[in-house]
Amino acid sequence: MCRKSGYADVISVGLKAEFDAEVSKNVDKSAMAFGPATPRLGIDLLIIDWDTPSKGYLPFIKSFKQRYSGRYGILVIADPKHQPRFMMASKAGTTAYLIKPFKQSDFKEKIAIALSGKAEPIIQSFSMGGGSNPFEMQTVVEKKQTKRSPAELKALEKLVNESSKPAEPEKPQKVVTVSKENLAKGAGGGASFHSSTAGAKVLSDEPTATLVDGKINGQYHEKVNVIGGGENCYWAEEVEGKDKVRLAYLNAKGDKTNLEAKVIPRHEFMHSFFLCTEHLCQILKNAK
Repeated sequence: MCRKSGYADVISVGLKAEFDAEVSKNVDKSAMAFGPATPRLGIDLLIIDWDTPSKGYLPFIKSFKQRYSGRYGILVIADPKHQPRFMMASKAGTTAYLIKPFKQSDFKEKIAIALSGKAEPIIQSFSMGGGSNPFEMQTVVEKKQTKRSPAELKALEKLVNESSKPAEPEKPQKVVTVSKENLAKGAGGGASFHSSTAGAKVLSDEPTATLVDGKINGQYHEKVNVIGGGENCYWAEEVEGKDKVRLAYLNAKGDKTNLEAKVIPRHEFMHSFFLCTEHLCQILKNAK
């Protein structure tokens, strides 16, 4: 999606160690030679799924902004359940927000906002009439007073109601960085930027997965229902004696990692996945 938006220098990482390594490569430490200074980051944009950091997105982004200076933007991809905490994320240093699921046009627009250096305006607060809710404020702050439509009022009411719900536990997923300095690499498998509520998977009547020497052991991908088409790639291996298939994330080069993505029934795998070397995926296409 980054490349379709016109950005060729993209690095996709699935592990915290890989993310730290890419950041370290793009840090200018020259200013530190003249005394205490915050190292300057040479990456232009970080695209992070809210559920990526194991200790939570907000602590991660606060710490990151304290450790690295520079004019880099931060675009966070989030499920709707996280929307009530966008104000705190904005104060911590987040530049732009994108709610799952989304279209290519939405993605391109948000990247432009994040790279502009200007924080995206968001609704700051609502008056909820007393209590100690951290999202409670006196009024909605706007430059111009406009009359809201019934649909807008309903959306605001839903947002206020959701702000009182407890957040679900964070799950480590995926970080993507966009940088001018690094060479373009193929995006690996990992956390999808599309909502898990998109619907049940439709299985093919005939098997689609080709075996490797009579076994499921190799790089496979499944189709993703997005604008323009797409796929998620994994390293797949059979779970001995359990009629199941274990899927592991790939790194940016398309190599197998030790990070398990999911385990699915063998029948589901055989009727929905494709062998990448037989049906070229984007990783192999980029390698060519």
